[in-house]
Amino acid sequence: MTTKQSRHYSPALPLAAAGAAEAANEVKEVSSSDRWSLLHVPATVAANYTVVQSDSMQCENRRNAQLVEGGFEQARHFYPRVLNAHIHPLVAAFFRMDNVQVAARYGHLNPAVDEAKLRELLGYQPQHFTWAGSDLLSVTNGSGQRQMVVVETNSCPSGQKSMPPLQDNDASSGYRAVVGATLGALLADTDVDGDLAVVYDKNAMEASGYAAALATESREHVWLVEYYDGDLDPPVTWIADTMHVRDSSGTWHAIRGCLRYVTQRPWNRIPLRTRTRMLNPV
Repeated sequence: MTTKQSRHYSPALPLAAAGAAEAANEVKEVSSSDRWSLLHVPATVAANYTVVQSDSMQCENRRNAQLVEGGFEQARHFYPRVLNAHIHPLVAAFFRMDNVQVAARYGHLNPAVDEAKLRELLGYQPQHFTWAGSDLLSVTNGSGQRQMVVVETNSCPSGQKSMPPLQDNDASSGYRAVVGATLGALLADTDVDGDLAVVYDKNAMEASGYAAALATESREHVWLVEYYDGDLDPPVTWIADTMHVRDSSGTWHAIRGCLRYVTQRPWNRIPLRTRTRMLNPV
């Protein structure tokens, strides 16, 4: 029996409908480089194939971890219009306030608020959710009353690339502030011997900014890693609950501390409990 091969199909697969009956009785293996061809064959054929990863295969398009080297370059981690912008004095003044001053200011503007309770809430230190940001809207009701409304809270907040520095001589600005405030906790209480990493699935400008700031502050090897949902050959793997990242040579490196900028269903590829210290854990 002869079969015709469609240009949409991989030559490794039985392609003609006439060959499907024979293929149904035999399970074959397909290398991961040919896995996409399974999308184009009849279901009765594709069901009889299993995708296997060849250790010797070098995929030209696969993602690998990048070692962050050099100092922090503002032009790479801020929008062009931000580079020469100056922060509003009112915003700068707010960032210089501590929690007690913030509570007092808010209580002055909102007399019905329990200021002591507000100070208690502002002083709370989460055990797991240590890095967050909120989306706010400035709104006005029908009576002309203006207020800020919290739309949502994010565990991987963005916005550093749009924020002018609080001081003209502070190149890394908010990136350094986040890393400096969390680095100690990130590296504490771990028995893993390894490097540091920033893993992300969006916002490369900010993710790389955090990696550069982390490398500057820690003076250690920091890997920048794309980690996408649905990637069949990801540059991240987990061994005994420890993250390992793959470099361009195929070598895997253990990671003892990681800043997570993974936002799309992170729980389907990051364990709930890890030996690698995570900011923020899933």
